[in-house]
Amino acid sequence: RISQGMHLLDFLNPWLHSTARVGLNDITSDSNPGCNTDGFPAIVGWDPMCPTRLVFVLFLF
Repeated sequence: RISQGMHLLDFLNPWLHSTARVGLNDITSDSNPGCNTDGFPAIVGWDPMCPTRLVFVLFLF
């Protein structure tokens, strides 16, 4: 992958989302405000703290 100019884990996020569809809901509205900012908006298909990423992070530790 490196010799092809790709990062080692580029495949991981799409794979996690494709294998973890059951039991997880896409967060499609609101945001995570904090530190005097509006935070990151959640929209269809992308949000910064989706359950898949959180579960994966907890799995690492």
